Amino acid sequence: MGNELRAGLRGCARVSSGLRLSVAFSFILLVALTVGPPAARADCANAGLAADAAIAACSRVIQAGTLSGHALADAYDGRGGAHTRKAEFDLAVDDFSEAIKLDPYFALAWRNRADAWLRKGDRDRAISDYGSAIALDPKDAFAVARRADVWRLKGDLDSALDGFNQAIALAPTFAAAYGQRSLIYWAKGDLDHAIADDTEAIRYDPKLATSFNNRGMYLDQKGDHDRAIADFDEAIRLVPSYAHAWRNRGDAFENKGDHDHAMADYNEAIRLDPKDAPTFTRRAVVLAKKGSVDGALADYNEAIRLNASDPVNFNNRGRIFRSRGDTDRAISDFSEAIRLDPAYTGALTDRGLAYEAKGDVARARADFQAAAALPPKYSNGPWALDTAKSRLAVLAPPPAVAPATPATANIVLPKGPTGSRLALVIGNGAYRNAPQLPNPPNDARAVAKTLRDIGFQVIEGTDLDRGGMEKALLEFLQRAPTASVRLLFYAGHGISIDGNNYLVPIDAMVATKSAAMFELIDIDRILKGLDDEARANVVILDACRDNPFEPRLMPSRSTRGSGLVAYQTVGSGTLIAFATAPGNTAADGTGTHSPFTTALLKYIGTSGMEVNQMLTRVRIDVATATERKQIPWVNSSLLGDVYLGAEQHPKR
Repeated sequence: MGNELRAGLRGCARVSSGLRLSVAFSFILLVALTVGPPAARADCANAGLAADAAIAACSRVIQAGTLSGHALADAYDGRGGAHTRKAEFDLAVDDFSEAIKLDPYFALAWRNRADAWLRKGDRDRAISDYGSAIALDPKDAFAVARRADVWRLKGDLDSALDGFNQAIALAPTFAAAYGQRSLIYWAKGDLDHAIADDTEAIRYDPKLATSFNNRGMYLDQKGDHDRAIADFDEAIRLVPSYAHAWRNRGDAFENKGDHDHAMADYNEAIRLDPKDAPTFTRRAVVLAKKGSVDGALADYNEAIRLNASDPVNFNNRGRIFRSRGDTDRAISDFSEAIRLDPAYTGALTDRGLAYEAKGDVARARADFQAAAALPPKYSNGPWALDTAKSRLAVLAPPPAVAPATPATANIVLPKGPTGSRLALVIGNGAYRNAPQLPNPPNDARAVAKTLRDIGFQVIEGTDLDRGGMEKALLEFLQRAPTASVRLLFYAGHGISIDGNNYLVPIDAMVATKSAAMFELIDIDRILKGLDDEARANVVILDACRDNPFEPRLMPSRSTRGSGLVAYQTVGSGTLIAFATAPGNTAADGTGTHSPFTTALLKYIGTSGMEVNQMLTRVRIDVATATERKQIPWVNSSLLGDVYLGAEQHPKR
């Protein structure tokens, strides 16, 4: 390797370790680095001269008329490099073009003009000029690596990967090339190779802060948050002003659930770079989780002001407006997100929910159909697809219904317009093919009355068969978009089969596992219909009494066992309360109500008591009443405090 290339590699490593780089733009900044000038240029463009001084010196040399051929080309090239440092890219291109005209074999001038084209945003001309430089100097690892990164920017990952492989083969200690190749592996989803490449980059240059930052990002994506934070710590130690490292460390803390440390890092990242829109977006998410809706709204406003082309910020701000009941402004933001990205499934589903809340069923259905027809996009894509399909099922014209049976007639619908708080309460006890339970209908009637007393609109059903439960659920899910708080209470038999939870209608036979899918009510299907973080969803299941059908099912391990199974995760804005711990059974009780419902009725109407606090009180009472044989269980991802008492409303 020549002295010029070795000097360039050392310079590249030194400068890149001091830059505040993002993954997307690190190499664009890297290509702006200039290689140490050859001796022939020392009089007009030596590395110690400031850009203006270099331009003046080179201009004097050019105007003197004493140089010709390569020497004059070198002066033009030197002045072009100084213009590049000043971001005067048009003047730089003119000077490099003159140098190439004087000496068409001047490889460095071709490469430098490629850099200027790239800084101007003309990637195709940059690739062409890098190609000319490489043809003249096939061992120029810089030119090979730079062309590879332009291919990356154009989305040609395979060509980019081949190019970085060539650059590393030419210069095996080229630290920045390993770092840039890691971005290709990351884009291809190969995090292990990406981590290995940044590890190599750090081995050759332990001060390369960008590789510590990028490796930290990859580790964080793999769920190794502690090692990621250690890498971000080192990047920040090397470059305290590295705003993106502060932001990325905030992401790692947030992924660990440490909102306070995340907020502190986002605050510092914004102080260092107040024009970085993504950091405002990330801080807005944390502020919303901490209950500061006004702060989140302010940050989304700023993120949109800084970058009005990011559809995610419009969608997220629309969700805040929708949670506040400002449906028109929400629809406006969702529409802008869709205009910016017509394939944004989350925005289509969100807008459909907003239209549905306004009663515009036709537009809602159109948006849900559009979302359901697209592949999931962005992190909320799977939610958008599931919710769109669920809402379409609810909005579909109902099938012809047979005359009401006693089971379907036991549904009581609320009177008057839908309120902001809606509940579905079902109690099943009169089972035809399983042990009967005396208390669930009593539990349901008492809970329904209490909920009405504290301002809920209540759909109430007792002793419902499959058709009756489906009808009640359909009514509930159809009304749900207009309610800010949606509550489901169920008392009766509940079972788990192969890891899924089901509610049991009174007519269920469940002779085989395959038949169960058609006879039972899948709780997951209900949750998908409610999955909407702009609303608060509270699901209370006093339904773990036992599995009455276990003897009829195949005696395999997958089908045996009592009680319901816990959920590892629940949708944002949702709380699920179980009457007992996962896999255990709950008592029906010897009095009028089950132990769980007895405790629930004691606290559910208490004003000023947040729902998690209420359920803690319920847990204590049930544990005491059952001598700790039954311990209620809660999974929650509520995005704020929710109060069920009559004098409180959810703080979103």
